[in-house]
Amino acid sequence: HESDEIRNFWWQVAWRVPMFEPASTIIARYPTATIQEDYFIWGPANLIYYPVPGNEQYIQTTLFAALPTGETAQKVVDRLPQEYDKRREIVTYTNYGNIIIFFQPDRDSCVRVVGGEFSDLTDYDPEIFLAMDHRSETEKILFDYPEPDVPEAVFGTEPTHDWCYYYQKASLARQQYLWDEVLRLGQEARQEGFAPANPIEWIPFLQAELLLGSPQQVDEISKSITDPVIRAHACQALFNLENLSTESKMQVERILCNKTQ
Repeated sequence: HESDEIRNFWWQVAWRVPMFEPASTIIARYPTATIQEDYFIWGPANLIYYPVPGNEQYIQTTLFAALPTGETAQKVVDRLPQEYDKRREIVTYTNYGNIIIFFQPDRDSCVRVVGGEFSDLTDYDPEIFLAMDHRSETEKILFDYPEPDVPEAVFGTEPTHDWCYYYQKASLARQQYLWDEVLRLGQEARQEGFAPANPIEWIPFLQAELLLGSPQQVDEISKSITDPVIRAHACQALFNLENLSTESKMQVERILCNKTQ
């Protein structure tokens, strides 16, 4: 079960991230699988993105990792310098000032990227991620690369493209401000009958609908967001969009912010 969970996690990351900037430090949390050592994270990441060691003199990974713990969160907040480690002849340089964070709240939810302009964290999410949100650098995700070649011998065949596939691709497009692509992906996902188990995952599609789609669709999707904490986050995430018309802001206030026109 843990192997399936970890494979699913990294397939979602592969859909979301064309390439990581070299020397990035990844902090990740799986839904239930235990992460005991940092190589539980940098192992899969390097197998997908940098399978060949970058140093000819000794084995050194290209991507590093840190455990999702309170101690790590404090080091990130304090922006401590990098830590050298050599274990089983493998050299790593964990850098707490050069991080990007991924986590999956539960098996029914999709993997989410923490940080950046479009970070969708709420009060339901772990405090350690809330503490590190402003330190997670989504610019470590590089766009001008093809989708990574995930080794099936390790990660199995590519999963069926379900809701999380569309969510990851839409999140990637949103990070690049490709709102027409986010809109297209959302429409296609709904046509296929997909919907999120976690309503926070509606937000990229709501934002695209608000900017380029139809007011009716914004109203319809918003009806499925009933939790007050998530509604409050959706209110802020939509209301603060750049280039949002006054009419659209009034609609957001009416349907998500519990305000009348």
